[in-house]
Amino acid sequence: MSDVKAHPATEADKLESELKAKYGELYRLQTELEDADGRLSELRIYARRPHRVHLSRFTKEATRDTFKALTTLILDTVVWPDKDELARLFEERPGLVISLGAELQHLVGSNQDFLRSRL
Repeated sequence: MSDVKAHPATEADKLESELKAKYGELYRLQTELEDADGRLSELRIYARRPHRVHLSRFTKEATRDTFKALTTLILDTVVWPDKDELARLFEERPGLVISLGAELQHLVGSNQDFLRSRL
């Protein structure tokens, strides 16, 4: 998980600038992870907003295997860290697939909350 650990502010800013220059509009998804000893480390993931084609693939795959569908959605849209690093991270913490997939869905309105009332 060495590439995924927190960067000093200047390194993080440089990385974000490079990624934005290469990919355009990006989203930073970050959280804190707690290790077995109770120490916290920051996890930053940079992703593009999922497009219709990604959601179409996701909904088709989700009927057979939701976990695989979420993993595919993530791998299709995340630009940093690389796929190998994500695979190691997901092997260590498989629940991150569900959390990260939900965040990506939220970016495009899939998990949007609505107020409803009976008329």
